[in-house]
Amino acid sequence: MAAFDLTADDPDQIHSLWVPDFHSSENWLQSTEAVYLKSESLRSPMGLGLSAYSNKSAAREMQAGYGGEIISYEKVKEVVRDAWLTNGNGSMHMNHSH
Repeated sequence: MAAFDLTADDPDQIHSLWVPDFHSSENWLQSTEAVYLKSESLRSPMGLGLSAYSNKSAAREMQAGYGGEIISYEKVKEVVRDAWLTNGNGSMHMNHSH
């Protein structure tokens, strides 16, 4: 989702972006309001060690057990950009399929 956000042809067409709460996948959070934990010890579906929480307290609880860094959605986008979207020299690699 963050990769889509970073590479959207027309970002103004994106109404909202949502992520599942790590503690309750039925509960969805707006991407910009969620609190994220980046931890190499915590397995995540997309393999970047990222998980989303409804508040900082919930993220801190997971951090106590798994370590890592509590980050914002803007930082999540940096992590995704660095891991998936750069071509080695820091510039974005766009791969749009239409």
